[in-house]
Amino acid sequence: MFLILFLAACKEDKEDIEVFISDTENYIAFDYFQTGIGLHRGIFLLNVTREGLESFQPVIHTNYQELNIDGKMYSSGDRIDFSGKQLSDSLYFTYRNNQGDIVDGYLYFTTLPVMQIYTLENIPDEPKIDCEISLCDHYIEGGESVTFSAGIEYRGRTAAIHPKQSFAIEIRQGSGAASSGLSLLGMREDDDWILDAMYIDKARMRNKLSMDLWRDICLESANEKIHGKPYAAYEYVELFLNYEYMGIYALGESIDPKQLNLNPTANISDVLLYKTEVWTVSTRFEELVDTNTSAFWDGWVQVMPDPEEFVYWQAPYNFTDLVINGSDDEFEEQIVKYLDIDNLIDYHIFINTCKAYDNMGTNMFYARPSIDDPFIIYPWDLDASWGRNWDSTILSSGVIIGNPYYGRLIELDVDHFTGRMASRWSELRSTLISHELLFNRVKDNASALIESGSMCRESSKWPEMNLDLDAELNYMDEWIEERIKYLDEYYNNLPN
Repeated sequence: MFLILFLAACKEDKEDIEVFISDTENYIAFDYFQTGIGLHRGIFLLNVTREGLESFQPVIHTNYQELNIDGKMYSSGDRIDFSGKQLSDSLYFTYRNNQGDIVDGYLYFTTLPVMQIYTLENIPDEPKIDCEISLCDHYIEGGESVTFSAGIEYRGRTAAIHPKQSFAIEIRQGSGAASSGLSLLGMREDDDWILDAMYIDKARMRNKLSMDLWRDICLESANEKIHGKPYAAYEYVELFLNYEYMGIYALGESIDPKQLNLNPTANISDVLLYKTEVWTVSTRFEELVDTNTSAFWDGWVQVMPDPEEFVYWQAPYNFTDLVINGSDDEFEEQIVKYLDIDNLIDYHIFINTCKAYDNMGTNMFYARPSIDDPFIIYPWDLDASWGRNWDSTILSSGVIIGNPYYGRLIELDVDHFTGRMASRWSELRSTLISHELLFNRVKDNASALIESGSMCRESSKWPEMNLDLDAELNYMDEWIEERIKYLDEYYNNLPN
């Protein structure tokens, strides 16, 4: 059984970082998992096994001198007994490093995976710079420890303005070279990963909570027109960046052609993937704007085909033109060529359940698997949801969220849209969407953060956010109850 010791400090000496990446003279480890880190003050964070601490007595391996943990001296080769300790305990430590300095701090225990990132320069918005990453999770059966080279940059338009920032990661074989990727924490094997900071989310779960619900709605619907994996999985980690503890992050997959199983064909414009990033007259479907030869069109971004090879805006332009300018007869006849009704119904119910108002114009993917298929829509970046705005301010439990094409679908009752939506709501109310079932999801996420002790560390790291998980859980509990009542009144009274 292996148990990894992660250390962190606020020192930002590039020479120390380079030593860690290039050699292993300075190290401290439990049961042979070595980490080459030289510190002056810090945090020891132990990722524990599912069996807990009662029977765990790992062997210490270190070249540091005068190591004292919880009032007892240890040398390399000594066994440390954690029986009688609790996950919530913090143990004071000191040691003398190879430079002769006394380092002190506290040892904490966590059940969450722990990730360390090391860079030799400041992380930019773009392009990605080289880094080294270690990830350990011994709480899962069998355990997982991996170290790899990667590229890293800031991620998100608004996240970059916060002191706790989100990151995009690309796993690399070497300096600047992309690789085929790795499977991390049981998620897909890939080279592109997201580290969501969740800074403005007072519950540290909203995006993950929402995406998990979307996953289950898609799986439950068994819509044959949905290709691949129509959602992104997320797992919690505790993150260190260049010896500094950064708190709780959600490590997640990317929604991309690979995730959606979109495969190019001989005709490069057959298979399409776009995303909407900015609120504009085009993403609101309010005004038809001329297209261009760029990968960006008035808030829309082309993902597939690769815009460096071929730019193609005709399909989304024609779709937008139909929504804005098409007659009722034209809209009713042609909209099913552009959008899948079953997917639209699920998306409407999902977005309104979590009231993700920022995902009904922006933060959407439009995927066309083949020239004979309509677009399938998928959400991303769902942090403005479950009663909180993008800036963490309160959102009421009322109001139905829609957009112009939903407005026309409902008004014209295209393909019995309203009756089918009411029926689908009734189905989901008995399987996935109830106050009890939704709040159980909230409690499951909260339990992971509370039992690991990570929420206390997060609150200490980011005191300006005034995090109070108990108060936020009470708020979400009441908000969900009121939201479901409101949606019952709406969906159950749609014309059938």
